[in-house]
Parts: sequence; structure tokens; C-alpha cells
Amino acid sequence: MYDLYIGGNDGVDIENCNGMFSYFLNCVKIDLENLYTDKVKYFTGMFSRDTNLKEINLENMNTSNGTMMNTMFNKCLSLSQLDVSNFDTSNVTNMAAMFYNCGFSEINLSNFNTSNVNLCK
Repeated sequence: MYDLYIGGNDGVDIENCNGMFSYFLNCVKIDLENLYTDKVKYFTGMFSRDTNLKEINLENMNTSNGTMMNTMFNKCLSLSQLDVSNFDTSNVTNMAAMFYNCGFSEINLSNFNTSNVNLCK
């Protein structure tokens, strides 16, 4: 197992996290408890094609400025549970294929606000 440190004292100081963790083919667990994403607008494909991912902690992830979440979890085939109930999706306009071809048996979308989404297929 390896630990990967991203960011600094102010977290991720960019607007674009597109594909940040995509194609981590051997990764089985991602814990983003301390990843600060307050400034991020683009989450497109962030975990796309992490086919062996079994566990992910997104509990403290700030998505309040997010506008694009398309293909965010595309082909997370081994991920059986996902809790994104803490996601603030009020500014998101694109959720196309966000959960396409995933292996979820349980997903918590209880607080999703899709009022601004105009692309979701």
C-alpha cells in the first residue's frame, strides 16, 4: 500500500480535478478525508475506470463549487457501496454518465440537488 499526498495547507488550489484518480487500475481503497476541494469546479472522470476500487471515503469532500461531474465514477466495477449524500450538487450542470457501468448494490444520493442539471444521459 502506498500513501499519496496531494495539496498543501490550502488543499487543491485548482479548479480542475478532471481524471485526477482515473485509471488507478490496482487501487482498491481511496481515502480523501483530508483532500480539500473548495475551489474545484470540474470533477469530470475523477475516479473513472478505477475498476478494482472497492472502498472510497468522500465524507469531507467539498463539491459546492462543482459544475461538472460527468463520468465521475464511470466503470468503478468493484465499488459496491457509495455514499455521496454530503455532495453539494446545487451548481452542477452536467452529470452525464456519472455512474455509468458501475457495480453498486447501494448508493446514497439522498441530498442530491439536480435543479441545474441540463445534461444527464
